[in-house]
Amino acid sequence: MTLGFVIVLGAVQWYQILKKTFIVQREKRQNLNIGRTALQFLMSDLSTSGYRGCRTFDDNFPIRRLFASFSGSARFFKIDRKVFGFNATPGNCQGRVPEKICKRIKENSDVLVIYNIPKAIYFLKQDMKKNDEVLYTKGNHQIRKGSIALISDCFQGELFIAEEVENQKIFHRKTIQTNLTDSFNKLYKKGSEITELQTVAYYLGTPFRFEKDLGVYALYRDDLFHEAEEILDNIVGFQVEFGILIPPDTFQYKTASLINDDQWKLVRTVRLRIETKSSLKTKPAKELQNDGVWGYEFSI
Repeated sequence: MTLGFVIVLGAVQWYQILKKTFIVQREKRQNLNIGRTALQFLMSDLSTSGYRGCRTFDDNFPIRRLFASFSGSARFFKIDRKVFGFNATPGNCQGRVPEKICKRIKENSDVLVIYNIPKAIYFLKQDMKKNDEVLYTKGNHQIRKGSIALISDCFQGELFIAEEVENQKIFHRKTIQTNLTDSFNKLYKKGSEITELQTVAYYLGTPFRFEKDLGVYALYRDDLFHEAEEILDNIVGFQVEFGILIPPDTFQYKTASLINDDQWKLVRTVRLRIETKSSLKTKPAKELQNDGVWGYEFSI
């Protein structure tokens, strides 16, 4: 009787050890996947940020922004910087990103905005004969309606909004004020580049599947002009620091609240810290810090 009890007790204890080991290993695999997923998205976006047309990343390449700054989501578009950030304290979100983000974002968490990511590149199919005509393009995909796009040659570029898209035809809109025509400043030649640009925001927000804030958050990649994409779940922390170049080759790291408007164009690196939530209740806090926190640094 006693021997049987001891055997059963040992088996139960062994089962509990195996169960805990399995959960720990599963969480480690999940954390590795989280790290890979975040790395893929962020590396791609940050490495191509600030695109200025004509297949160049030259900061001095002349770009004209000719749509109204108050025109819908276009008012959040910038051409003088590659990245931007802020902390979503109460009242600090409105006016920095669209309202759809402010409604979902975790209060007091960091937001990273990445500008001018080239999503797809097309080319003019024929020479323009009039400044205000429809753009005929050639490419493997179709530009999305409502996107901000950049037409450029090797001399200059102009930004416009793809008002309507029909197969390979783009009906464009570009106005400084409401009474101006939709004409470009020059006649672009066949082969000129037309690039659909993305501006995206990374932030912690309440998952779509929850109707209210339950304290569980997801990391979102949100296209300011189109849809939001949940890329990681069970995230509890997202912090961002920006490295400002101090000539000749020194970097000073600051949080967004300490950066002035004229310093954003000097940001050359971005540091990120992503903290995941552990489902293992008995896991020591120190171990969680080692296994559940991912740190990245990217050059831009």
